[in-house]
Amino acid sequence: MESPYTPHKFYLRSPTPSLPPTIIGALFHPSMIPLLPSPLPLATPIIANPNFEIKDAPHKGFAMYATRDIPEGGLIHIEHPVFIVPNKPLPRDHAGYDQVGSQLPRHAFQEMMTMANCRSKQDCPSPVEGIARTNALSIELKFPPEMDAYGESAKKYGAAFLILNRANHSCGPNAAIKWNLPTLTASMYALRPILAGEEITKTYVDPSLPRSQRIAHLQENYGFTCDCQWCNLPTTSSSLDSDATRAALRIRLLTHPSYPKWSTDLARADDVVLNSHFDALQLIEQEGMHGLQGIYLEEIALCYAILGDEDRFRMWAERLVRRCKVEDSRLANTFESYLDDVRRFKRWAWRRVQRKQMQGKKKRRHRILGWMEI
Repeated sequence: MESPYTPHKFYLRSPTPSLPPTIIGALFHPSMIPLLPSPLPLATPIIANPNFEIKDAPHKGFAMYATRDIPEGGLIHIEHPVFIVPNKPLPRDHAGYDQVGSQLPRHAFQEMMTMANCRSKQDCPSPVEGIARTNALSIELKFPPEMDAYGESAKKYGAAFLILNRANHSCGPNAAIKWNLPTLTASMYALRPILAGEEITKTYVDPSLPRSQRIAHLQENYGFTCDCQWCNLPTTSSSLDSDATRAALRIRLLTHPSYPKWSTDLARADDVVLNSHFDALQLIEQEGMHGLQGIYLEEIALCYAILGDEDRFRMWAERLVRRCKVEDSRLANTFESYLDDVRRFKRWAWRRVQRKQMQGKKKRRHRILGWMEI
């Protein structure tokens, strides 16, 4: 079957007339083009005073470091990809990768060629393909029905970024990346507070996997041995404990109390979900798996809302909004509206009201029983 991919070049006009457009190279099936944002978005302006710098790091090549304190949820960088390519390998005689590289502006191509390439020439004859296989981040695109003929693997795409890809790996990353199709951008944001001078890291592997599997995956796909603190625990016992904790966190919401069922079950204690979630946040902090925090922050805030505890609701809702501004802007906007007026939450203080009504019914029943005994 003929390859479904052909090279394309997209120009994103700069909002500043004096600046050149941003160019994105791509390998797409032609039928995908009408499903891209139309008109194409304007190029994202360069951040004037970035909160990070890229510099050499011992045994790592380049690395990204915070130049000032970055709060939890804070935006670190927003960027258009230099190219977008399929994850599926192309036939060895397919020139698509080299064609994509040749379409890029000279400065972008030269910068791209300094990025890590852990693939051999035998594996990836084109250096552009090797760089893509090493660096591309998975992204979501829209696909027409005719792409079904090429299988699901043909719908998996990755994008490479000249700056975002400089962030190195950690099994306890302090940053994450969010792809936005309408703007054709990826945004990096802080998963926890990052101190000035601290290295900014993302994860290249599912951090809930056991240490041995994480190390094997990183060696096979990226050619390095992870030296993060969670892969260098002092004893075998502590490594096994870490593996068990990470595996438990992966499925914790399936095995522990959560907000949806508890919220209508008055037989459960008012603090059962709160206590469980506080424990989860401690384990998340211990393992550096801050990417899991969002759902717990949301449910803690919801618990206090349905209990009618406004002070604690505001404390947790404000933290959730800060955390989710980039990660989930719709959720952040929803909770901002609740913070403006807590009564916008339709079930505000529902459990407290139900408790009072139940107590009132018990008192009336006791009075009736007392009257009947006279």
